[in-house]
Amino acid sequence: MGSSKPVIAAITVIGALAGAIVLRAEAAALEQQISAPFGTFSGVEYLSYTGRFTGVTSKGAFDVPYEIVAPIEPLLGNGTVLMEPPHFAFGAVGRDIVLGRDLLFNSGFSYAAVGFGGNGLNVLDPAATPITIAGEQVADPGVPNPAAVLDFELLVQFVDTLKADPDATAILGSNLTFYSFGISQTSAVQLQILLGPEGQGLFEFNLMTLRFWPAVINPEPFDRLSGDFAPPSGIGRTIFVNTESEVIRSDRVYEIAGAPHFPQPPPLNPLDYNPVIRAAFVAGDNWIRWGVEPPLSLTIDETSGVDPVYGFETGIERDINGNALGGIRLPDVELGSALFIATNFVVPIPGIDPLFFGLWVDLQCEPLADGSVRFRNHGQYVSPFSQHANALVSQGYLLASDAEAMKAAAAQSSVGKRGNCD
Repeated sequence: MGSSKPVIAAITVIGALAGAIVLRAEAAALEQQISAPFGTFSGVEYLSYTGRFTGVTSKGAFDVPYEIVAPIEPLLGNGTVLMEPPHFAFGAVGRDIVLGRDLLFNSGFSYAAVGFGGNGLNVLDPAATPITIAGEQVADPGVPNPAAVLDFELLVQFVDTLKADPDATAILGSNLTFYSFGISQTSAVQLQILLGPEGQGLFEFNLMTLRFWPAVINPEPFDRLSGDFAPPSGIGRTIFVNTESEVIRSDRVYEIAGAPHFPQPPPLNPLDYNPVIRAAFVAGDNWIRWGVEPPLSLTIDETSGVDPVYGFETGIERDINGNALGGIRLPDVELGSALFIATNFVVPIPGIDPLFFGLWVDLQCEPLADGSVRFRNHGQYVSPFSQHANALVSQGYLLASDAEAMKAAAAQSSVGKRGNCD
């Protein structure tokens, strides 16, 4: 595997919060609140509270939908609220897909989201019309509109309101800890908040995934391996998880070798990075809750010269199968069952930027460099696969539950079975 650099896998920015001077906009309010059953997790009933969040920012008045998910009795939770801006294409993607409801709510977390922009599902609930942002009613809520207004101040006011509003504290409790989660577009949103004075003291932990650090990393493909990482103080402890398609040269991130921005079935790149993100979230929570430092950073190894996969210089060092060295190498990358190409410059995808996807080349039936069979039998694949998954668990880069699911899928696969390569 790639090298482990002797640093904490996160940005240790335990700021001088008491000295931060932050100007908050005038008070906002939660209105028209209704509740509905959300589910039962570890024997605890959860409710979804929805309503309107109203107020004014420097961009103008807002009247937007919000949602809070919390135990029916606040004392039955763990005292921590995860705030996630809704993603323009996938909405509550952190809650429902990447981290998952079981991980969050079986662990006692509460959750909060609010509409903050007119681009697609950034409004949170397109049916909760009329929706007003920056003093204007959102036209066609729910429809993608990259030119639509995004109001980051609104998000800051929402968190401030959750901390102090009597209706919010009745739902969530008081003396809460707040975490933030962002992925791709919503990482950019959260990072813009953290880069400004509004980010001071807002969250105790931030998990930023699939995004570059603004103003430091050149956004052009693969021109991302240089530049100093200098986050502001006072923003809370932060962990980055990035795929190979958006590597950032820093000692303060986890980089997933071979992973695309958006996994899809073959022949596009299917490598699933969500298990690594879930492990990073648990590590960050343990960091805040118990003072247990996260695993060491793992970054993709660097080299010079022409990249044999892309035909131009990328700075990424590769193994004999063409997969990136270093970083977090999931079992199929480590075993070379396929070539995982993180960024797609070849296959056009109508209406979508193909760079978000990547490509996959099946190697399971290809001989090794010395001409020998890659997997002589099924056990020669499953056994090292399981060993590598177990090692990632022991190092803190996978949760045991995710590793078990991955091992079960490997055991059910046809890799190495008689007749598979005939």
